[in-house]
Amino acid sequence: MEILIGLLCFGASVLMVGGLLVAFVRGLAGSQEKPPKPMRQSAGRGITVTIRSSHDAVDDRPDDARWYGPGEGATVAGLTLSGGCLYVGKHLASVSRISGVEPALINPTLRVQLERVDSAGISMPYWPRYSEIGPECRGAYLRWLAGGRRDPTVGVGYVFLFLYGLERRVLHDAGRQDLAQQEWAAILREIEELLKLYGPGSRSFNGYASDFLDVAKVRAGRPFALFKPPDGYEKGSWPAGLRLGLAEFAAGGRPIPPEWALAWARFHPEVRFPTAATRCAEELERLFEVRYRERFGTGLTVAPNRTKLTLSYRPASASFGGVVTIPVRDLPDVTVLSAPIQKIREIVDSCVLDLEPYSRLLGKDSKARGSIAAEALLPKGLSTTTTGGEVERLSELIRRSTTEHDFAVLECADVLSLWPAAQADGKLAKAEAVILGQFLQKSSYGMEPDVRFSGRVPKIKEKLVVFPLPANAGSSPTEQFRGAAALLHMAVLVAQADGSVSGPEEERLIGHLESALQMDAAEKIRLHAHLRWLIANGGTLGEVKKRIDHIAADKRRAIGDFLIGIAAADGRLDRKEIDVLRKLYALLGIEEASLYADIHSLGVADDLAPKPLTAQKGSAAGLASLPPAPDSQGFALDPARIQAKMRESAVVAAMLQNIFVEDEQEGTVLAAVGSGGATIAGLDAAHSALLRVLAGRQTWSRTDVETQATGLGLMTDGAIEVVNERAFDVCGEPLFEGEDPLSMNPNVMKELLA
Repeated sequence: MEILIGLLCFGASVLMVGGLLVAFVRGLAGSQEKPPKPMRQSAGRGITVTIRSSHDAVDDRPDDARWYGPGEGATVAGLTLSGGCLYVGKHLASVSRISGVEPALINPTLRVQLERVDSAGISMPYWPRYSEIGPECRGAYLRWLAGGRRDPTVGVGYVFLFLYGLERRVLHDAGRQDLAQQEWAAILREIEELLKLYGPGSRSFNGYASDFLDVAKVRAGRPFALFKPPDGYEKGSWPAGLRLGLAEFAAGGRPIPPEWALAWARFHPEVRFPTAATRCAEELERLFEVRYRERFGTGLTVAPNRTKLTLSYRPASASFGGVVTIPVRDLPDVTVLSAPIQKIREIVDSCVLDLEPYSRLLGKDSKARGSIAAEALLPKGLSTTTTGGEVERLSELIRRSTTEHDFAVLECADVLSLWPAAQADGKLAKAEAVILGQFLQKSSYGMEPDVRFSGRVPKIKEKLVVFPLPANAGSSPTEQFRGAAALLHMAVLVAQADGSVSGPEEERLIGHLESALQMDAAEKIRLHAHLRWLIANGGTLGEVKKRIDHIAADKRRAIGDFLIGIAAADGRLDRKEIDVLRKLYALLGIEEASLYADIHSLGVADDLAPKPLTAQKGSAAGLASLPPAPDSQGFALDPARIQAKMRESAVVAAMLQNIFVEDEQEGTVLAAVGSGGATIAGLDAAHSALLRVLAGRQTWSRTDVETQATGLGLMTDGAIEVVNERAFDVCGEPLFEGEDPLSMNPNVMKELLA
């Protein structure tokens, strides 16, 4: 009997296992035969939710939850949640109806622990649902809600859980019913306040809440042109509010305000915002507004384009199960246009370039903002918040001095005693001398000597000349100014050898140089000031003679030839001018007979044939050998030949500058030689000049590069970064490599100079 019972049990077991195997095989076959459910769309009024389906069953249970509006109280676990904006009830299906229960739903029947709560949300999952978090988390959440939702120490997961409910109300409910304007205003205000409080501490919440705020404004029907544009620099992600605001400006034919134009550039993937833009964000905004209004007045107007604007939003809440498409009225998508952003980009690039020196200063010293050095390095039109008392006294001294005289001659010691950056002995470093020149220029004043123009640092025992400077004055010298200043120096020394330089002599010197060399108004004013400085401080011919001795004879002849061209710039030479030229030739160590040969080589007027000149000693014989003048005022010369001589000004100016610059400054004044005023690869004049002189060799010590940069009014690190960034744009790789010495990529240099 026992054996029979055992056999029956064994048979039943076999049948049971067999049935399970059959069921498993059928289930497996069935799962292979059924295709995956496709993506589907769930639509409310005007809202489309794209959902990727799963195998979860659709939740068709009846909803009994209700929405408590702003300010409407609800009681849960003995706590009064007076702020409203909540869903409370036993059941509320998710928007997609396949994502389970609505994550934001507060179910009052679930257990809550009000003691020893998890305020930090440590035990909460990354995607929280009220129905699934622990009792200690529910207690912390309800306490936060009852306390007004403004506790900065609460875990951000609870803030997200509350945001889920707002998303459902704005994106789902508002598509099925019209919400009162009062409720819209309260919801928008709530999002803004949460964003302000919790956004800085959570990048994730800041991103979701910022995007949701834009979407909520769209759903509320708010015109975006009334709001401020979004902040940030995140490329490849267009904030809905930015696209809508720009679309509204274009559709209405209204100019785009500067803050909106700058925001457009910040988020545009093709506009670069290097370190200077982020480090000096406030200064960039102010400078951009100034230059944007200078170019476009009230703003750039963009015509509506054919591409229509579409918006989508990915909710933080899992209730939606996918991306939400937001309907917008018929608006253009101007962010796809290239012409407007290119105009804005040009302004951004110019602002960033001019902020580079200031940014470098802040990079080295974060506390420098507001200092006199920062004030000097800021582009004109911007000012730091505070400056020292010394600076105010210095500014007052200059204003008072130049009110009485356009060119004020001051004791250098008096000026440097009011300059905070001066050393204990009153001396200035080259870099500080550059900053002093920049500071004065920002205040519409210039000084001589200015290390940016002459390579010469003011000395404590000298005199300075300060003078009003036009607003459009340059910050680095042209070849014409370099040559004129050097010739002026030589002429003053010769004139002073016979005594003082009289007023008529001053005007004669300046008049010759102005007519011979083309300079703008600001350079002419500076040249007058340079003359005053030369006369005030004097000099010795012997000092110059030592320097001239190092110049080769053929190059001295070129200088003498050029001096004649200067003197003959008005088309004639008189006896007084020739007397000065004789002294200059003697200073250069050139025989006097060569002077008359050089004058004769310029040719007389067309109606007088040039005659052969026999070299003779003595001024009387030399003058007698010249062709007769048509009147008693001087010898008429050929203007075409004079101009031909003047075309060699760059080479001669370089040689002359090397005569008058101090030993420790030699090299700084040569940086712009040969530039011809042209720029390189889109760089400005100063950076182009620096690039030309550095092209002379492949390796430079950092000290030598600093010397060259300082002579052009540039900060070394800033100049290197500017040139390297331009090299990246043109060649895809940097020009400068290494720290000290600096090596230059010859292929990049060749391409930049091409």
